[in-house]
Amino acid sequence: MGATEWQMGLIWLPGFIPHVSGVYLTVKLNERHPKYQWLVAATGLALQGTMCVFIPFCTTFGSLMIPISGICFGMFSSESFGFLF
Repeated sequence: MGATEWQMGLIWLPGFIPHVSGVYLTVKLNERHPKYQWLVAATGLALQGTMCVFIPFCTTFGSLMIPISGICFGMFSSESFGFLF
């Protein structure tokens, strides 16, 4: 893409809102359904893996924001996987 340094840093900014909403959703789901924390974590990992497949095919910054936002949304869900053990 030939991106400059500030563009490479700025591409992560739109992922902040999905990350915060993913944290909120994960906490609420874990409070309501504590037996299904494994399902929340597995869904987060699946979302991250799916979005990682699309990153090499992105050609513009606008198209790159979608998979990065999906990765940021699923990030907290998969991080909570460590709390299960």
